[in-house]
Amino acid sequence: MSAVQTADARLVALSREFQENDDQFKAWDDEGDNLPHNHPRVKEIAKLERAAVERGWKIRGEVFALEAHTAEGMQAKARMVLRDFEEEAGYGSQSCNRTLLAAVSLATSSGRA
Repeated sequence: MSAVQTADARLVALSREFQENDDQFKAWDDEGDNLPHNHPRVKEIAKLERAAVERGWKIRGEVFALEAHTAEGMQAKARMVLRDFEEEAGYGSQSCNRTLLAAVSLATSSGRA
């Protein structure tokens, strides 16, 4: 495997890990939202969420330090941008932010990740 393929393989793997981390954070957030504030699990969820946020920032730092050399590498980086902007972009709503939608459309050739 060439150095270019190795760099982009790392980008793709980090992007995938970022998405999985974000999905897990959202699941914990949903779980916590459905519990009474004094439930014992709420503190545990808060701790898990903090760890997920910290991991997300570490992954971002690793990805932004790597240069993409292929379309797959660029798409991996763009998918992370998509995750961060997806809710703000309001895809499919009448109040969508067209500037953010243009940016996130880079994530795949079809315009959606």
